Amino acid sequence: AILRAGAIVRNVSGQAVTITSDLIDRIQATYTKMSAAGIKVPIQAGHNSNPDQTRGFVTGLFRHGDLLYMACDFIGKEAIRLASVVDVSVYVEPAHERNGTVYPDALVHVACTPVPQVTGLGNFTPIAASLSACSNTADCALTRYRTAISDGAVPDEINPRICCATSRAKDRAAIIA
Repeated sequence: AILRAGAIVRNVSGQAVTITSDLIDRIQATYTKMSAAGIKVPIQAGHNSNPDQTRGFVTGLFRHGDLLYMACDFIGKEAIRLASVVDVSVYVEPAHERNGTVYPDALVHVACTPVPQVTGLGNFTPIAASLSACSNTADCALTRYRTAISDGAVPDEINPRICCATSRAKDRAAIIA
């Protein structure tokens, strides 16, 4: 998971902010709008906006109870290795402007870091990268996520465990966190 309702984090100005269920819903809704507008959310090695530190991109967000999960693609052997040894932290801006549009509560980037603000969320987990590659599609978290999203619904039950550790292409890995 990348966020948990009830967690207390510090924003950029050092103020304590409590993550609420409503905030998680707003982050997810804003991500959907940004994605529809072609705006990608990068995964960075640390909290930064340096393109040389980009290790992949978020490909979807979904909620299960009080937790917000992401599906993502890591690109390159180093990024895949990095995902196996670090935790995740997020950078959310209250008002993120892109191309003349302001996106409230926008997920701007996800950071791979050994010191996340919210601890105890679990590690990155490889998942099946395509339905054809997955031998256990009924239990595949990504399959249920994609099916629910295409139906316009939120999955009732997501179990983000390893289903298959396949990759779509050389040096790429689909991951859930």
